[in-house]
Amino acid sequence: MRSRSSVEAVNARFARIEQVKRFAILDHDLSQAAGELTPTLKLKRTVVYERYTDDFAELYEAPERRVPRFQSAAASRRPSPRSGCSVARTCCQ
Repeated sequence: MRSRSSVEAVNARFARIEQVKRFAILDHDLSQAAGELTPTLKLKRTVVYERYTDDFAELYEAPERRVPRFQSAAASRRPSPRSGCSVARTCCQ
């Protein structure tokens, strides 16, 4: 798919946090006639959000098998409140 390869090429220039993870392509262009754009071609967000609610929900729906990356590694390195941390502060003591 040409779109996916284009997004991957652009993503290569950015840090992971800045990359496009998921995207959807509509089968039509947004238009002023359909009420999705203003006369100056700005996006009418409310209209678009209402019309494409299902598409947005699908993009933000997390796959069940996905586990947040920070839980496994960070939880094991975090000092317990009783032991204190290795930094010369009183934050964990």
